[in-house]
Amino acid sequence: MSAYKSIPLSLAVTVLGCLAQCVAASQPDAASRNDSAIANVSAIAADKLQAAQAKLARMQQIADRFSAEALASGFADDAWRFELVNHLMRADQDTIGRVETAADLRSALQAAATPAVTGPRADSLGQTTNDLIYVPIAPCRIVDTRNSGAGGNFGASETRTYTYLGGAAQGGATCTFAAGVAPAALALNATVVSSGLGNNPAAFGFLSIYPEGGSPTTSWLNYLGSDTKANAGVAAINQSSGKFSVFAQNPAHVIVDLFGVFRAATGGTPNFIAKWDGNNALGISSIWDGGAGRIGIGTTSPTHSLEFLGNYPQIQLDEVNGRTATLSRYTDRFEITASDVFQVSAGAGGTADLFVAANHDVGIGTGAPVSRLQIGSVGGSGYSGNDIAFGNGTQASGIAQLADHAQWYSTTSIALMPGNGSGRVGINTTAPRTPLEVDGYVGIGPATYGYFNASDNNLHLCGGCIADVSIWATQNVMALEFDALSDARIKDIAGASDKAKDLDTLNAIEVTDYTLKDKVRNGNKPFKKVIAQQVEAVYPQVVSRHADFIPNVYRSADTVEKAGAGYALRFATPHGLSATARHVKLLAEGDTAMRRVDVLAMPSERDVIVDATNLDGRKVFVYGEEVDDFRSVDYEGLTALNISATQELAQRLQRLQTEADAAARAKDTQIATLRAELAAQAARIDALRNLAGEVAVLKAKATEPGVGYAAPAKP
Repeated sequence: MSAYKSIPLSLAVTVLGCLAQCVAASQPDAASRNDSAIANVSAIAADKLQAAQAKLARMQQIADRFSAEALASGFADDAWRFELVNHLMRADQDTIGRVETAADLRSALQAAATPAVTGPRADSLGQTTNDLIYVPIAPCRIVDTRNSGAGGNFGASETRTYTYLGGAAQGGATCTFAAGVAPAALALNATVVSSGLGNNPAAFGFLSIYPEGGSPTTSWLNYLGSDTKANAGVAAINQSSGKFSVFAQNPAHVIVDLFGVFRAATGGTPNFIAKWDGNNALGISSIWDGGAGRIGIGTTSPTHSLEFLGNYPQIQLDEVNGRTATLSRYTDRFEITASDVFQVSAGAGGTADLFVAANHDVGIGTGAPVSRLQIGSVGGSGYSGNDIAFGNGTQASGIAQLADHAQWYSTTSIALMPGNGSGRVGINTTAPRTPLEVDGYVGIGPATYGYFNASDNNLHLCGGCIADVSIWATQNVMALEFDALSDARIKDIAGASDKAKDLDTLNAIEVTDYTLKDKVRNGNKPFKKVIAQQVEAVYPQVVSRHADFIPNVYRSADTVEKAGAGYALRFATPHGLSATARHVKLLAEGDTAMRRVDVLAMPSERDVIVDATNLDGRKVFVYGEEVDDFRSVDYEGLTALNISATQELAQRLQRLQTEADAAARAKDTQIATLRAELAAQAARIDALRNLAGEVAVLKAKATEPGVGYAAPAKP
């Protein structure tokens, strides 16, 4: 009889082994039976066996889900059951859960075998401090009384003692076990065959399995006369001798198939993968399995699927021909070293996708690089010895860093096509606002140059001036015009602007003195310009909004820690980010440009978790968050407003001048008239003065002594 076929598909899910409570109804002491047989097992606690029994019962229940499917699909024996149960006995809870929800038997077997455990596994029963280690074996028949030399069938109330190792004297095979201490318990299937023995078919009995030196106080299974019954479970044995006893109440043949053993985890530590220390004790290795899909070697707190911890941890690959490759981690570097070239190939054919030559040149897509880094073939371009070279076999480019500058050579023209031709290029800025934006300038001069300004249409000359130059050309800059779009044919003209209203608007705009918060980039240079928010309140049509970053953090994080897929940046004081911040700009130590990263979470006003990579052990400066209402002022629009307001001032000045001229002319006329009248009055005054003088003379003569007054003769 096959060892697999001895377990019927309707295998009982209530495990009855030496700990079961189900006994034959005819036994008067059934209610008083207990687990006293366990006391015969040296140094093995009862709760360990109970846990083993309970787990095996649960695994059998899971297997029962697929019994009908197995029979219908042609699984003629129970090999699948042994395979599934053995995997489940060593599986973690996640694996067991996947098996329980599997759609069919094949899916269940695949889920149970992933990950496959090939050796003893600590914590088999899901406990952390009180456990046995389950070691599966190939199913092996250790007892079969039907075979010659096994003593024939059991008689009524007969007891026999067997060893778990099997052997011909027991009618079974000699089983193979991993080296180590004797098992504490056996995972086995016991079958009773009571037919053909002259036994009364109406009679019944029970079979008991217990440690050597104990007594049959519990029932393994109940059977009738002329019956065949099987049951699987966990049976304790005498750990000192490795033997167990079998008691049959009525005549029967007994068959015992062993498919796993439980060993005591002597010298073990929870979560460490076990190793056999010699043949007598199970110790611990340096491998730690804490669940959650993480394995640590030299560490009990891995944060990745496989993590090594130690002084300069290494992985070495040795080939039989003597060539080696080593993966090493040192304090200040990570190395992959080989005794010959290093190559990474994807797919068949061995094509070099990544190649490191003996002289340290690196090739991508080529196994014969001629530059420090080469991508593809540079053909006959002659671009060898560069720092970077790339090509398609015909055309190529080479980039070289010289003492004071970097050069880019190419067999073709160089075209910058950001955004597939609709993007932007920034120089000294990571957020260009136009197809080309140059941020920063250099003062050049003293020099004489001409310029236009917004106040008039005239060309002005500046002699001995310092020019703030952002773009310099050694020769002419040619364009059709330097102007703003103003053609009437592209506009829906509503009419001339209200100049008086424009003057009022201009008067309402405030010119402000300020410095920029980004001192690193802009220094403390003072500016005298307008503020967008203030202009927006007065003249909103010249203010636009777009996404940009503001320096509302502008400091380094106090701590940087790995947090799931990102990093947690922590500050000693509130960071200043708004609750709606979705992106921040930051600069990591060693980077040459700022990064735009997503905000994953903001646990508190002092913590923010960002979606960033490679920040371990690096200082991180956080510039601030991206806002979608960053204001910009259209100074051209302000210039037009200034023109309109200036025109209003000019018209008012002209009217005032005309009025002043008219008033001046009227005053001149009035003054001339007054002057004429004054002259006439002066003449009359002179005449009166002369007359007064004559009168005075006459009066003096009239009063002289002896002088009479002779009245003029009358005509």
